[in-house]
Parts: sequence; C-alpha cells; structure tokens
Amino acid sequence: MAGCAGAANPTTVPAPTAAPSGIAGPGPTIAPSQPAVPSAAPSPSAGPHGESLVGAGASYNYQTLAQFVRDNSQIFAGIAVVTVESVGPLRWNTPDGTRPSELALDADWSNTGEFRYFIGRPYRLRLERVAWGKWTATGPTDVYWLGGGKLGADELVNGNADIVPRPRVGGTAVVLTAPAVDFGPGVIVSTISWLFPADAGGRVITLDPAEDITLADLAQHLP
Repeated sequence: MAGCAGAANPTTVPAPTAAPSGIAGPGPTIAPSQPAVPSAAPSPSAGPHGESLVGAGASYNYQTLAQFVRDNSQIFAGIAVVTVESVGPLRWNTPDGTRPSELALDADWSNTGEFRYFIGRPYRLRLERVAWGKWTATGPTDVYWLGGGKLGADELVNGNADIVPRPRVGGTAVVLTAPAVDFGPGVIVSTISWLFPADAGGRVITLDPAEDITLADLAQHLP
C-alpha cells in the first residue's frame, strides 16, 4: 500500500468507498443515541459456501489534513479529539452482532459499491473536545468501525485497514466526523469517518506519515 509523500509531492491514497465517508473499512453506519461496544456476538451461521468480499477502494488526494477536509467538505462535518475507551470483538455490524440472513447478505454484497453489512471490530470513542466544525453524534460517545475479518465461512478483506495504525485502548485520536447516513433497519450507525491515532508523544498519524501534527498544535492544521 503506497503511503503519502507530503504536501510537496502529493499522492493519491486508497480509501474505501462503501458509503459517502472514509472510515478505514466499509462505509460508516449510524450509531445508536447511546452507542456502546457490544459484547461478544453469537457465532455467525455462515451459508453452505460462505460469502467473501474484497472491499473496493477509491482514491483521495491527500496533501495535508486541512486540504483533505476542505476538498471533501461534502463528507466531513468536523474534527474532534477523542479517547479510545474500549474495543469490541470481531462481529457483524447488525444490532446484535449476528449474521444477516443469507438472502439479505447475498443481495447486499453483490452490490459492492453500496454494501451495508460488513464484518469489523467496533472501537468505543469518547469525545474530549471539538477542534473544528461539529461533533455529529447525538451523545458524547460513538463507535468507530474498523472493517475487515473472518467469521465462520464469511470473510471481508479490507486492504485499507492498516493504512494508519490501529487505535489503542486508552489512547487519544483525532477523528473526522460526518453526518449520519441512514442505511435502513438492521444496521448500527456511526458518524466517525476517519480516525487518526496519536502516539505516546502526542503526534497524530495521518494518511501522510511525514505530516507533522501534534495534539498540542492541532489548531494550526485546521481548515
């Protein structure tokens, strides 16, 4: 996976396309009013052959955080600093974590540009402060979904899952928020589009690994 070369030599960075925002995985889903990381879900009842999907990726031109947000203003609503409170088990993004029906999943995954159901790991986030724009969740917490994984005979391959380091429980991150998108009943919803974790020294790891942003000087890098 190619990284970014910085503002002087921008490159296009692959990103998922399953919905009108850019979480590292399939598109976002809408969070409940008081989202909580679910407990382990029952084992999925995979179909006789299972289902497999390789998440397609779009390309975003990433030069700087401010430029990325400005260029995608129709997607992003705000920038916030959050604490990663917990991480849940690998599960489906249905309300109870169980596998969708065979008919629903087959119809959904055959339309990979707009699929609603996916396998992933939920991270519970707590808002610390809004740096720019709006926090679009209805409460102080939300769930960030990192798509990808295998449950039973079903597998979702997300080539973008490690485009930035994975969140760590107890760590701090900068997130890009998005308006809630209604994918209909049977799908948990999230308003977190991208998550950029901060390392132990407070440096924020964005799509450009050479970009120099810290939690302390985040205000200097806003749109």
